[in-house]
Amino acid sequence: MLYEQRMTRNARVTIGLKLVMCAASFALWMSRVGLCVEEAIFERKMSDEDAMYFVIESHEENTSFRTIEEIKAAYKHIIGSQWTVRVVAIREDADQFIRIRITTREVKPAATIYHRELTEDELKRYPLTRTVGPSLPYDMTLEEVEAGYGKDYWDYEWGVQKVEVLFNGALKGDYGKGPRLRVFRLSICPIKTEAEKKQDEEWIKMAKEKLAVGKDAAGFGMMDSKCKVVAHWQDARGDGPIPYGLVEERFHAPRGGEVITSIDQWADDSVPEHELLRSVMNLQATAGYAPFKVKKMAPGHVLTSGDIVIYPSGNCVVYLQSNAACSPSQMAKLYADKLPSTLQKDIDLDITKWYREEVEQILGRLKDLAPLDKPTPLDLFNWNLNELIYTVRLPGFNVDDGAKARPAKKLELYGKAAAWWQENKDKAVWNKELRKLAVPE
Repeated sequence: MLYEQRMTRNARVTIGLKLVMCAASFALWMSRVGLCVEEAIFERKMSDEDAMYFVIESHEENTSFRTIEEIKAAYKHIIGSQWTVRVVAIREDADQFIRIRITTREVKPAATIYHRELTEDELKRYPLTRTVGPSLPYDMTLEEVEAGYGKDYWDYEWGVQKVEVLFNGALKGDYGKGPRLRVFRLSICPIKTEAEKKQDEEWIKMAKEKLAVGKDAAGFGMMDSKCKVVAHWQDARGDGPIPYGLVEERFHAPRGGEVITSIDQWADDSVPEHELLRSVMNLQATAGYAPFKVKKMAPGHVLTSGDIVIYPSGNCVVYLQSNAACSPSQMAKLYADKLPSTLQKDIDLDITKWYREEVEQILGRLKDLAPLDKPTPLDLFNWNLNELIYTVRLPGFNVDDGAKARPAKKLELYGKAAAWWQENKDKAVWNKELRKLAVPE
């Protein structure tokens, strides 16, 4: 009997030791394969009513923080956000947290008030984005939103696929308050076709070889050189011609400081004279530069004022500017061999004449745009009307008068502007204080 009791006791000890060893082995195994321990850092209490108004989503981010304090400091903007529901730190060993799980809430749409099928060509050319609509009064009801921003409103907006109404008042318990419009629409930036991408690559390769300096030159040290194509904005802007491509470079000046250079290349054989002078006139009008003068320098005749040099070279415009003790003649040597000047020394620099020509060009574009019967990526009419208002003082006109205007209103605005200009164009002169054309009183 005693023998049996001793054996039973020994068996229990043996079994106990085996269990301890198994537990230790299991712990060692778990430490190797990764035992996930979660620690909540932030949690927002959500009511049953909240669940009716919010969509809850979670995502994880990899990290390597060692303490909770480090996580709180790094994710302070997330933890303090009204959109965050829960933040959890996940560790697999004692040394560090390997992941952060962030749970957020988003207000559920109360209604879809507009929907339109976009064409396959539109979706292929422009990426679909999510934006916000016009600001709405906090107490505006769903019925009022639908009445003011229904089909008639969005049919004239370009690229709109869907419009939803959300009530952000739910974030602070004001359910049914604070309406907001979420608009699914096409981006105004087109997706480049394969042909355009290839053309861009070829232009950049050419620009690096034939336009950019790309190295130390004329005593200047190379800092940076970039080439990019900008021509694909032509269709979206519609407010006049723009260059095909752009080269931007920076150099260390011989006596310290930097020289910044820019080269615009146009698609035509030569630079439109009006566009050549645009920077000249804008610098005089808005940046306070003294009137530019024609001077003879290393590349030929150039336009210069203060620390800036501008000149054309074939179908390119070269811009040079220094913030150092570097004279314009020194800067001009940078591109003297690669891009010699083709500027005519008798070019007309009359600022009133240039701005009168600008008004004529803008009115010409408005005439073409005013009878539009379909929306465009940008409100080109309002864009150009604003340019007109910034260029000449038009009595009775205000910025954004053409915003959301229908074709009939556009024609009316264009008619008034064109009639006023026809009557006053010979009297309008440059006004230095207003920084635009104006008829003297």
